[in-house]
Amino acid sequence: MNSARTAAQDHEGNTLLDDLGETESPEKLSHEITYAKKGYGVQTTPRPLGAVRLEMAMSSAGINQTELALLAGVTQTTISRIINGETINSKHLPKIALALNKGVDWLSGANTAETSAATITGNKLIIDKNLFILVPRYKGYKDGEDGHIIGRDIETDDTRMLLSSSIPETIDKDSLNFYIESERAMHPIITIGATVYFENNWVAIASGDIYAVRIGSQITARNLFTQPNGDILMRAKESDFPDFTIPNIEAKKYVLGRIIFVTNKLS
Repeated sequence: MNSARTAAQDHEGNTLLDDLGETESPEKLSHEITYAKKGYGVQTTPRPLGAVRLEMAMSSAGINQTELALLAGVTQTTISRIINGETINSKHLPKIALALNKGVDWLSGANTAETSAATITGNKLIIDKNLFILVPRYKGYKDGEDGHIIGRDIETDDTRMLLSSSIPETIDKDSLNFYIESERAMHPIITIGATVYFENNWVAIASGDIYAVRIGSQITARNLFTQPNGDILMRAKESDFPDFTIPNIEAKKYVLGRIIFVTNKLS
């Protein structure tokens, strides 16, 4: 019986052996992977190489499926299907690889090298010819004496990655920020822990749309409605959150930008 074996070891000491053996019958191939996972010993599985590598990378990073899903901006189901070998060459692999600081080809099982063709220019990231937008987390702002925004405290080291083609052409990709929702006022559209993306270059309020707003020291979301006298009504979905009305002249003090889309946290 002919067989081939390759081995790889990560920085946490997890060892991976990829066994590909040909059975006595040349028409039938079996594929088993034997690997040593830290804390679990030697294990053998028929799952694809990419599935095992994802499991090992998560183990090395010390994160679970839900945490990785949040970091990569995908669903926990997506992670689970890859690890279980149900999905091969997922379209989400570039985002997952970036979150784990791994090469896409390596994570997919295509090769054994820790390499990936990736370049970053400004807030744009290209991985294997796929264009992604790096969106910084919005950390708040300071008010000027006239109540208008004079500075945005943006920490670019806290980012999310979005596939450029998934963002409508009408959206200025350079204007995108995100925040993490901390209240249930807009449930079930926006749940606690959701990643909320918004554009901060808005020009005018579109009645009925959902906007990122500042209420006290908190950044959250509300439906906004322009009143006949020009004032702006802020309204939550949950009835136990009170309405707020602000003068139009103070809109820029409270309204951060129109919400584009939301990734709700899995419970």
